[in-house]
Amino acid sequence: MSEMKTKMHLDRNGRIQYERSQDVNPILDLNKYEANNDAGAKTRFGVKAASIPNIVIEQWMREGIDVFNYGRCPVTTKRIKDKLNSNEFKYLRTNTGKL
Repeated sequence: MSEMKTKMHLDRNGRIQYERSQDVNPILDLNKYEANNDAGAKTRFGVKAASIPNIVIEQWMREGIDVFNYGRCPVTTKRIKDKLNSNEFKYLRTNTGKL
């Protein structure tokens, strides 16, 4: 995955603000390739369904979706599946099936 970058600056009130960024294009390009060529990696656990950039994981964590509880918490699992099945996040998918 591509490197996460953090910039620190002061806001107009003198408070420290952090800005996080990541170049997600290489990840999204690979996701698109895998989805279009049925190239999702098969493992002993199943077929790779998505590749989520760290910057998106951080955003979802701020929204209260702990991606590290996928499969352990039914509510979290449903929220992640709903996001990955939506048109908004289809670029994260590595296959065309529905979760």
